[in-house]
Amino acid sequence: MINSIQDNHIIPQISSSFDESKYVFYDIFDYPNMILGAANFSECHKLSTYYISDNTLPSAAKTSLYCSGGIQIRFTSNSRTVILKYATSDKQSGNFQHTGICNREGISCLFRSVDSPYWLPYDMTFSRSEFGVLQLYMSSRLTSTKSSYEIIVNLPILAHINGFSVGIEHHASFTASNLNPSSPIAFLGSHFTFGIGLTSSAFLISNVVSRRFNINTYNFGINDCNPHNIAIAKLIGKFNLSAIFIECDNPRQDNQLFFQEFYPFLEHLSHCHQIPIVLLSQVYTRNFKNDYQKRREYIISCIDKLNRQNIYFIDGMTLFNDTEKEYCALSSNLLNDYAAVKISKTLYFLFKQFY
Repeated sequence: MINSIQDNHIIPQISSSFDESKYVFYDIFDYPNMILGAANFSECHKLSTYYISDNTLPSAAKTSLYCSGGIQIRFTSNSRTVILKYATSDKQSGNFQHTGICNREGISCLFRSVDSPYWLPYDMTFSRSEFGVLQLYMSSRLTSTKSSYEIIVNLPILAHINGFSVGIEHHASFTASNLNPSSPIAFLGSHFTFGIGLTSSAFLISNVVSRRFNINTYNFGINDCNPHNIAIAKLIGKFNLSAIFIECDNPRQDNQLFFQEFYPFLEHLSHCHQIPIVLLSQVYTRNFKNDYQKRREYIISCIDKLNRQNIYFIDGMTLFNDTEKEYCALSSNLLNDYAAVKISKTLYFLFKQFY
């Protein structure tokens, strides 16, 4: 059963085996400072309906930007037990059977004590239904329940969250996390940024960087679509950001189109944002070395032509050695969890001079 709604979202009403009278349930949409990664806090997907309905955006972009991958719900509490309830809709999982079920349709939870810098995994859900529920027994995971702890809920990559509520014990605290006050970091790219090859949304590079720097991030990953479109650049140019990461890779895009669109795209972004812009050239895992090399050389020539001190280049051709290439790809197109950790670590060492 669902209660239907204000602000175009629903409040999950799910029967469960635990005594819900012991809990106060909070509709997360009433707490926008607990939602990270959403460009519009009244909707738990990457961009607001206003932007997604923009006729200049490719149809594949509209589909990708409607998903909740890259959105995190983050809060602090001292409740011994926490209940998470959520409702999903418009799942895209049927098109991605090679992607892990927890990535497609479930949530992934991490936690840490407020005095610890290290995150630990708690659990993931594997719900195929419209509703999901997860009970977190925090008292069994912490050495002391007297102090507060922090929870991150990484929302599914391919589903759209329609409603989300958090159950906290009566008289327990429920507050927003303390974040770095810097403006968000934007992540733009194709398959890898979107996260199709990952087993869990916790491994999204935007989510990993968010945890490492305790900062808000926007994931504008667009699966199966050219992300270097001038319409996308104009859209990103409207946001207040502190840095931009761009995955310069779309195996389905031919070189001719890439050469036509990439320079105007980068020129517009660098004009709108005088902030660090990091470009990652295609990660070479296949035998199409000539095409990869041509794109890499063209990206470098665009950087040289713009002559901006705020543009940084990560060479995807040399990022992984020959041994690592065996482990970093799910298929010829899709990078996996290992690659996400490797690239996130590279970004950490680059970004740490700014945060």
